[in-house]
Amino acid sequence: MKKVILFILVLLLLLPITANAQNDSDFRNLNWGMNRQEIIEVEGKPIDEFDDTLVYQVTIGGTDYTLYLSLIENELVRAIYGNSNDYIDKNAYYDDFTSINNSLEDLYGKPDTSNDNWRDDNLKGIYSKETAFQLGQIDFLRIWNLEKTKIVHSLNMKNFEATHYFAYTSTLNKHQNLIEEESKEKTSNQL
Repeated sequence: MKKVILFILVLLLLLPITANAQNDSDFRNLNWGMNRQEIIEVEGKPIDEFDDTLVYQVTIGGTDYTLYLSLIENELVRAIYGNSNDYIDKNAYYDDFTSINNSLEDLYGKPDTSNDNWRDDNLKGIYSKETAFQLGQIDFLRIWNLEKTKIVHSLNMKNFEATHYFAYTSTLNKHQNLIEEESKEKTSNQL
């Protein structure tokens, strides 16, 4: 009887490990290199679709974000979450940034880069970061460099318009080459 109970306990302990191994995704339930159809099977029908982008509306921690999934040569290479709220109180963007940042730190640890860019260093110590943000005097940037993914989390204010986004980008060599080629092509088309 003890052996049976011990066997059941071992099985129960191994189930979460094997379940996690089966869900070895790069972010959400997606993997870099997935094609359009594979993404739609996982995420469902997008709210909008372009040649190289699938657009979804998602809610994270009670906040609405527009999720842009970018494909190059029908392979997922980047995901950008843009805060899709139009807050009257601009400090709500700061609160969202703090909440997402805490979640990212819980998942991935402290960022490799953490910049609080004051536009006027003389204001440090006079204003809190929250107040300085509302006045457009500070921008925030956090970067995580993971094994296959670079995460950039940013919050800034220009002309009293706040921009809050976080982006996941594949760092796999194949995808980096595709991203670089696409960037060069777009630049040369603009000249």
